[in-house]
Amino acid sequence: MKKGHNDMHAKRIAVIGGAGFIGSHLVDKLVEMNYRVSVIDDLSTGREENVNKATRFYNMKAESADLLNVLVDDSIYLVFFLAANSNVPLSVRDPLFDFRSLNCAINVIDKCRHSNVRRFIFTSSGFIYGNTKNRPITEDEPYKPVSPYAISKKSIEHYLAFYREVYGLTYVVLRLATVYGPRQISGALADYIRKLAGGEQAEFFGDGSKTRDYIYIDDVVEALLMSMSLPDSHDPIYNIGSGKEIELLTVYRKIAEMLGRKPEPVFQPDRLGELYGYSLSYAKANRDLGWQPRTCLDEGLQRILIHKGLLPNNCDPNQ
Repeated sequence: MKKGHNDMHAKRIAVIGGAGFIGSHLVDKLVEMNYRVSVIDDLSTGREENVNKATRFYNMKAESADLLNVLVDDSIYLVFFLAANSNVPLSVRDPLFDFRSLNCAINVIDKCRHSNVRRFIFTSSGFIYGNTKNRPITEDEPYKPVSPYAISKKSIEHYLAFYREVYGLTYVVLRLATVYGPRQISGALADYIRKLAGGEQAEFFGDGSKTRDYIYIDDVVEALLMSMSLPDSHDPIYNIGSGKEIELLTVYRKIAEMLGRKPEPVFQPDRLGELYGYSLSYAKANRDLGWQPRTCLDEGLQRILIHKGLLPNNCDPNQ
């Protein structure tokens, strides 16, 4: 970065999407570490109860013209952007929806270059690699989009490269695997837990053999924090995943077993624009950031169920 991080705690960090799943966990950790944090969230998918009381909260759309005033008035030095759509099937059904997400991101990036923001940290996705057989996937794998969601993520990465080259806005892109953990309300895994806990069965599109690389929220937050101090000389794009993949049906059975339910999912015809499997190599993040995943899937699932009051705090999912 153009300035060192010795005085970072004296400057304010903005988390756009800070009332959402990943954003709220990140904000809590930043506050715990004594950073001064501004949260920008329109609460369209985030929840007000997730907003840390020690932050300065702005209930506004990220693309609002007022955002520039916030960035300037709060002397924002670094921006975490976590406000984009995370619903991949929705992006396939309504491609224009992700265009709006892309437009929002570009608006925010442009406001950063008109303020004192020096670094922009963006959560991209491992979905941008598409259905490649080269797994675990490294950062130099060719881009093969299978959904507008993936297209918009990659497009934002290109815009960030432009803004760094032309305007000097430094950035870091973390291409995340499938994130899971407490406070998550959307996505397949959250649906599995909700349905099984309620005595119902979840729907599967296809035969359940699709695979995902799951990464626990605490590990993702650690990577986000580490990316704050990445030297400008490093390539700014990193995969954040476990390097392992597991079938969706296997995950469903794990949750059912932990809850004492019988797994009998309802199988539906497959959908268009589906990613059939992936896992992300974290070798580069380990080399440059010293990051590695610490939470195995069984432990992560147990933590979620305990947080929801569905398992006792002393429960061992392996027994």
